[in-house]
Amino acid sequence: MTEVKTKKKKNHYIDSEKFTRELTKYVELYNQRVKDDKELPIISEYLGKCFWDMAVNMATMNKFAYYPFKDDMISDAVFDATRYCCKFKPDYGSSGFSYFSTIIYYAFLRRIAKEKKALYTKYKVIQNSEIFNTLHVHSNSDENLSVILDDIGYSEGARDNMNEFIKTYEDKINEKREEKEVESPEEETLR
Repeated sequence: MTEVKTKKKKNHYIDSEKFTRELTKYVELYNQRVKDDKELPIISEYLGKCFWDMAVNMATMNKFAYYPFKDDMISDAVFDATRYCCKFKPDYGSSGFSYFSTIIYYAFLRRIAKEKKALYTKYKVIQNSEIFNTLHVHSNSDENLSVILDDIGYSEGARDNMNEFIKTYEDKINEKREEKEVESPEEETLR
């Protein structure tokens, strides 16, 4: 007698079909309330939990796992998902899961960019502050500078890392500016 093997249904953390059905119901209710000029609906607890689970799961990916501001990334992603919940178009054939995965992914990238900009600002303030100008003026040898930096708890390696981060960040900004300047007026009219 031959034994028939049945495939086990994979147990995903979100049932994509159910998620898309719930989204479709919410979008229909939202559109009806807008049309009737009534109070807008609140998203269901199920949708909120799905947004949260998707953001937490994406935050564990290697690409995002080691950022110290992971909680901020998750909260930004959930906020964006709830904000764009009403813009989901089930008629276009995309699943709700892929639509919101993309929203969450880009919310993470925006948070990382914000944090890098804040870090850049902090580093520029430190770099331009009076204490470092004073250190360079009053230190007549590398040994003397090392002693002063050790006294204030600031290593030469940290200073090098800070300067390298500033240079890399400024180079990226300059590249983006140059790309915008290179674009021809014809390309702008096509957009």
